[in-house]
Amino acid sequence: MEKAITFLSFAVSIITLLFVYRQVKDASKATKSQIATGLIDQLYADMTFQNNFERILADTVAFRLDEKEQPFITYKDAQEERDIWLEFNIYLNRFQILGNLFDLGVLGKRDLLGLRYEILKTGRNKAVRDYFKYLNDAYQRLSGVEHDHFYALKKLYLAFEYKDDEKQSFKKCRFDYTADVQKTLSDWPPSSFSWDKLLN
Repeated sequence: MEKAITFLSFAVSIITLLFVYRQVKDASKATKSQIATGLIDQLYADMTFQNNFERILADTVAFRLDEKEQPFITYKDAQEERDIWLEFNIYLNRFQILGNLFDLGVLGKRDLLGLRYEILKTGRNKAVRDYFKYLNDAYQRLSGVEHDHFYALKKLYLAFEYKDDEKQSFKKCRFDYTADVQKTLSDWPPSSFSWDKLLN
């Protein structure tokens, strides 16, 4: 009788745990959905985002360097060429934030399907790719700091890209840290932390 009661109690515990797990899982899905919906709504309420995405669709954005290797991001409106350096970086950073949430596992691909078109068109844009190449090369030399700019945006784009030729041509936009820098990018402090190792 005691064994039967113990087994029944164990079974009830398992069922309870499964029920709680299901509730947490459902709540997690709902939360992720709310986050994704809120972010998409914010993007489309943002005129900087809308204006720059329209420019990408119209293919009117251009990236170039002057003779002093100073970068310019511009777009042509009728006969006028306008500097959009700041707002275009803001536009790209909107996707960087989404990419960070994707990279951390807060949002999955299914949560971001509503922005798949925008992500692909941005990642395939020539001006965007030219800018990434500049950041990987000339800017690294000028700044003196190795840094993978817009790394999360790049990961997000490649997660949705399905054309092999686009993936291959995007390789030049990727950035690889040197081995010495790579060592400094892990969580801090590392488990084998030692000031002696750090200073020597």
